[in-house]
Amino acid sequence: MYQYNYHHADADDTALVVKSIPAQAVVCQLEEYFCMWNIQADPQKSQVAFPAKRRHSAPKQLRVFDRTIPWQLVVKYLG
Repeated sequence: MYQYNYHHADADDTALVVKSIPAQAVVCQLEEYFCMWNIQADPQKSQVAFPAKRRHSAPKQLRVFDRTIPWQLVVKYLG
């Protein structure tokens, strides 16, 4: 099982900060957890940030419940 650096959950919002491990592996673990506890997640409201001071090529696209989530430099709170 992978460990991630930071997790924050507040009511119906979840934030993960992942560094130096495969982000898709963490997303898969989160999907399993949601299914186990019957938590509904809306991939259409999901966002993935790629903050960087230097210009990097974006990592591979992440998939949340079989939907591709585009990378963004800034994430907006969707409510």
